[in-house]
Amino acid sequence: MKKIFLMIAATALFFAACDKIEEDQYLIYSGSTATWQDGSHIASPVNSVFMEKYTGMRCSNCPQADTVIAALQATYGNSLVVVAVHALDAFAKPYSGNEDLRTEVGNAWVSNFGITSLPKILINRNSGQLSADAAATAIEAELAQPQMVAMELTTSYNVSTRKVEITPNIEFLQDVEGQLALTLIVTEDSIVGKQLAGTTHIENYVYNHVLRTAVTDLWGTDIEAEGRAGECRKGTFKYTLPEAWDNGKEVAPAKCHIVAIVSDKESKRILQCAQSRLVQ
Repeated sequence: MKKIFLMIAATALFFAACDKIEEDQYLIYSGSTATWQDGSHIASPVNSVFMEKYTGMRCSNCPQADTVIAALQATYGNSLVVVAVHALDAFAKPYSGNEDLRTEVGNAWVSNFGITSLPKILINRNSGQLSADAAATAIEAELAQPQMVAMELTTSYNVSTRKVEITPNIEFLQDVEGQLALTLIVTEDSIVGKQLAGTTHIENYVYNHVLRTAVTDLWGTDIEAEGRAGECRKGTFKYTLPEAWDNGKEVAPAKCHIVAIVSDKESKRILQCAQSRLVQ
């Protein structure tokens, strides 16, 4: 498989190892890319499902969806990785004095998937747009599919330099056709802000697993592998955690996770995911 590291977001100047190239008269940037080598067998693979929750501070039904999702997380544990994407200005524009949780990555995703109302749920980018109440059925359907790849994710964070080494170890459990991509993102928990709930407001609402930024290209970087059953590949990514997010809010490393997503490059369907706390 060929290595193609592309980035469509020209604002990603803080990404590590940014290479600018010309393609079809557009400027395209790469995010942090990996050094790939032979990986190791995964003794006890966990089959995890990726849930994207599209949400916003001004979304009156989003707190109810959060309650459903919290129950699903309690049920599925490590088999469910949730990322909250704050998007669509009508719903995610912050109230005065509150932090702006919107991101360029989230804006690109919501546009690509054609999301126009909130809350909306995507399961492995294979379910279509769902309500939170329909998520459990979609999760079960994905878990019932044959597991194509397994993944273990480890991270190492240097407090003094703010440098992160991210190591996904991927094993192909079956032959996989087509190019697979690995997307790495950063999420943050325990953010407090004002939230519309029905017709009232909750002044100190707690937001968890909030999308903050992408480490790689927002659609992923190519996994250097042949895709044969039994093949193991390990990538090493290096990333420097910023002192503040794009909105100026100070980064809290202890509240952050690295989330890894393995997807089909063409269809964007997610085959596997994992997350690791930044500060162990």
